[in-house]
Order: sequence, then C-alpha cells, then structure tokens
Amino acid sequence: MPDPDRHQALRAHAEALRPDPSLKRLRLWGKALSDETRLVILSLLRAHVELSATDLRHALGVSHAAVSQHMRLLLEAGMVRSRRRGKQVLYQVSEHMKGVLPEAPKP
Repeated sequence: MPDPDRHQALRAHAEALRPDPSLKRLRLWGKALSDETRLVILSLLRAHVELSATDLRHALGVSHAAVSQHMRLLLEAGMVRSRRRGKQVLYQVSEHMKGVLPEAPKP
C-alpha cells in the first residue's frame, strides 16, 4: 500500500538536491562527454597539451562557431581551461581531467 508520508519525504529530499552544485556539475559532464567531437577535442588537448581555437577548427574541419560552442561547454563543465595569448585563445585540459582521460593514441 502506498505510504504518502514516505513519498512526501522523498519528494522533499529530491527538491532539496536540485540546487546542489555537484549535481549540476555531473549534468554538465554528462552533456560534455555525450558528444564525439568533444571527446576528440579532449583527446587532442591531452596529446598536444595546448591548442588554439584555430588549431582545433582545422583539426576537426568545423567552423569557428562550432569550436566556440564545444569549448564553452567544456569550460563550463570544468574539463578544460583557457588563456589568452594576444588575439588567440589557447586551451588545455584541466589538471583534474588529466588523471581521468585515457592517453590519446598517437597518429
């Protein structure tokens, strides 16, 4: 027989978890890792240490806008970090990701 008090307590617990930042991070990780192009970007960055948006655009054969969208999501998920060098934006894999990502195969 259904237990309304238990169900109400479970609903309250679920609602309390929604603003939890760790759940948001997990959702972002899931989204970031669900796209093959982003996995290739992470592998390239792991193998080459630092690449510019232009490097990535040429390697992937996609538009600058597409690279920007992929990198925005990877940055938001905390999987990569960026720095400016003049007009270029350079990307690297975040330190905590280096132990998570497998070694990229060499060409």
